[in-house]
Amino acid sequence: NSTYILSGGQDGVVRIWARTTHELVNQFSAHHKEVHTLFADFSYSNIIYSGGEDKNMNCFDLKQGKKVISHGMKNGFIFGMDQRKNNNKEILSVGFNCGLCLWDFYKSDPVLELNLGRNFFCLKISNSGKYIALGSELGELFIMCIDSLKILSTIQGHSLRISAITWSPDDKQIRTCC
Repeated sequence: NSTYILSGGQDGVVRIWARTTHELVNQFSAHHKEVHTLFADFSYSNIIYSGGEDKNMNCFDLKQGKKVISHGMKNGFIFGMDQRKNNNKEILSVGFNCGLCLWDFYKSDPVLELNLGRNFFCLKISNSGKYIALGSELGELFIMCIDSLKILSTIQGHSLRISAITWSPDDKQIRTCC
């Protein structure tokens, strides 16, 4: 966001850096394996989320300086997360051996687990909040309707796994990289 830069390490530590001075503001040793995904809450700039190879998803409050909520997956690693723009308490996650999961951060288990027959390494919700783009281990880009969770399109774009996705501001284009 405009205040912080977030980084997650192979050591399981989530670090928060001041955007202007690049000084370390805080760090949390909440994961015991590599951190793969981080993002700041859309509504509350003091809330950040992390997910990693230890099957854990965490929520930190920077004002309180502590982890406030933690969830654990039964299977798989968490590689990508994003927040629903029309409901800031819902988080979507994807990963290795865990499909697409919908989380309500106040509940311990996923509200929905959807097995799509692939491992996904990233996801991004469109700016309009209507669509989800998922990047698979096989280089495929899946586009889904966020309300119905139906696959609208599958595109083979890479020969390797897709590791990052971004939507254009008007949601008419998607950029991917592997």
